[in-house]
Amino acid sequence: MIRILFITNRNVLTTSGELRLIKNRAESLYNDYNVSSDFIIFGSKKRINSPKRESINAGGNTEIIPFSPRNIISYITGIGEAYGIIGKALTKNKYAAVVLSGIGMACIISRIKALGIPVYIDLHGAMEDSLELSKSKGIIGKIKYTLLYYIDNFFSTKFVKKSNGCFAVTRALQEYAIKNFSLSKNISFHIVPCAIKASNSLHFERNTFREKYRKKYNIADKEVVFVYSGGISPWQCVEETVSMYKEISKNLSMPSRMLLFSHNYKYLERITNGDDRFILDSYGPEELNKALCAADFAFLLRKDNLTNNVAFPNKFLEYVECRLIIITTPCVHEIYNQVINYKLGIVVDNLIDYATILEKLKSTSGYSEATAQEVLAHNSFKNCLRSFVEEISEK
Repeated sequence: MIRILFITNRNVLTTSGELRLIKNRAESLYNDYNVSSDFIIFGSKKRINSPKRESINAGGNTEIIPFSPRNIISYITGIGEAYGIIGKALTKNKYAAVVLSGIGMACIISRIKALGIPVYIDLHGAMEDSLELSKSKGIIGKIKYTLLYYIDNFFSTKFVKKSNGCFAVTRALQEYAIKNFSLSKNISFHIVPCAIKASNSLHFERNTFREKYRKKYNIADKEVVFVYSGGISPWQCVEETVSMYKEISKNLSMPSRMLLFSHNYKYLERITNGDDRFILDSYGPEELNKALCAADFAFLLRKDNLTNNVAFPNKFLEYVECRLIIITTPCVHEIYNQVINYKLGIVVDNLIDYATILEKLKSTSGYSEATAQEVLAHNSFKNCLRSFVEEISEK
């Protein structure tokens, strides 16, 4: 069995987009290619002890290094401890590769390569994500995320070019990395978006789940249902999505409702302000795809900035699996291309382009199960990870 070591300070302990990508990718490597993953994780005590903590079943061992994100001393101490743990793991086990993921993690690349082990950098998005996130924070938050940006920029610019290869969620992110880090052609790229574990039963039971969750929310058969599912980061345009639904619902010829699925319940309550057209709820990943079947249309709106241009939102394939008609903007380049190529939904020019939606709602009839399966297969971990497995098998 091939074995790899994954070292990260991303949140891979509790429910998050980072966890979903890393967990499902590692489990696919194990289940589809017999590649096991050991993990060394920097984790906050809050997440370590969280009741929402998840496990990664990828055939390997997990070592967690506790630290406090508010205590820089504990983080520095943790890095010192990590060097010892990493050193022992690398000398004790025969790894085909090491994957580094998270802000500043590239700084340890030289120590690993000195042992003759290939190193890959895991890119989830542009470094400017931290700056984008800082815009919604208070003074302390702005300082924190701006500092994280400069730390990540310093270490990534200096060390990513020394890696053997990179994971990237889109081709656009690959192009960004090559330009930003002045990467040579010798560095390989493996484009692996955040795919899903497709449910074979969903195809056969979609109508059953649709009926079940519409009944739960007291939604009539004649009502058309829109949905937003995800987090509340600034680039996810949740408030703009709510505003867009309010505007188009005024001019629809049929009654409508909107589902908002997110763990950030208080935020949703604030922005919907008791409007009974909105239904608020939250689900774990094992039930979310079933609840999404209650909807007809799914919002995936983004503004035109670097963070969005290179991204691959987790929700895209969840929506496709449930055969929801996607309403999106051109700003997420990969999603835009797939929506156009596979005819998956409606593209609006901007966040106030209500007229386009109202016009296209009249003629949009959705897409087939065969199309949905084609999109899922194209983006699947098994398909996208093949080049990485072949590469580390040759070394």
